[in-house]
Amino acid sequence: MRAALIRLCALPAAVALAATGAAAPASAAGGRVSAQDRAFVAAAGHGGAFEVAAGRMAAQQAHDKGVRAFGNRMVADHTKAGAELTALGKELGLEVPDTPSEEQDAILTLFGTTTGPVFDCSYAPVEYFDHVAAIGAFEKEADQGRNAKLKTFARKALPLLREHQTMIADTLTDVRCTAPVPLPTPIPIPGD
Repeated sequence: MRAALIRLCALPAAVALAATGAAAPASAAGGRVSAQDRAFVAAAGHGGAFEVAAGRMAAQQAHDKGVRAFGNRMVADHTKAGAELTALGKELGLEVPDTPSEEQDAILTLFGTTTGPVFDCSYAPVEYFDHVAAIGAFEKEADQGRNAKLKTFARKALPLLREHQTMIADTLTDVRCTAPVPLPTPIPIPGD
């Protein structure tokens, strides 16, 4: 089950990071924009939109007060980060997605079919593994990105993403799951 959740949660980040997106200007504020930078912007845009949408669902559908509070925090923090990324993207001539990816929409659809403790047991693990993937993507951009402004954005966001990961890990210890977590069938796996 854990491996399936890891694959499900990592898929949106992996798909977005593999994409190179549209051509970007050869030179932009903060330096050149590489394929890595464009892929990061796409993944971060989709990821932030997913976090906001899923957070809103958690605030309304969760049973555990910690899960509800975490959802509200995701809405606030990722809305702010999304606005910063959108402004930076505009400055660099890059389009920043403002909706979840197709794969993330599938996860949101799954969340929409649950409430209460079943929602908690679906949402919390997805959030944990989603933040694991996001931290990896932001670390990669901070270390390997070409554009200085995007690298700075990624470095600045990392402490907050790590805080989110710790928060949801702590919340997971309080969530009691007695039934299997429903997963979409078949679970999409990259390369299949």
